[in-house]
Amino acid sequence: MIGRLNHVAIAVPARSDLDARAAWLDRLGVPHGGVIDAADPVKYSVLVFRDPDNIQLELFFMES
Repeated sequence: MIGRLNHVAIAVPARSDLDARAAWLDRLGVPHGGVIDAADPVKYSVLVFRDPDNIQLELFFMES
């Protein structure tokens, strides 16, 4: 059986990049979950949306 791609996660260099990408997706009319800031199990921020094939795409930021 050939595997199927579940999701793709891409790191961005700054937290502000997530807000900029969310605004860009809004302008394009692409639905997304908004920027989420989480602290468990580690501190990170993420923006999740889906491509036309329904593959989940994640842009994330983690402080080093």
